[in-house]
Amino acid sequence: MTFRCFGKQDEFIKENVDRVDGNLRMDFHNNGLNGWLGFRMEFVGSLFLCVFMILLPSNVIKPEDVGLSLSYRLSLNGLLFWVLYTSCIVEN
Repeated sequence: MTFRCFGKQDEFIKENVDRVDGNLRMDFHNNGLNGWLGFRMEFVGSLFLCVFMILLPSNVIKPEDVGLSLSYRLSLNGLLFWVLYTSCIVEN
């Protein structure tokens, strides 16, 4: 009501849009970096474990144990990403 009285609607709308745009710009980059880091963490962790398990001689560890450890590692990757994501949310 006060903005209309003084004819400042356009200035108010422009300032409001600028503030929302600045806030969303930071959120966009933050979410993009979280996704990038999570993908890289999962990729490097899975690649390292797969290469390690493939190069390990079969007389050291049984194949069923390799499959079990790969399965556990994938769920551990998800847990590590969740911890990283929630810590980034807490910091913000």
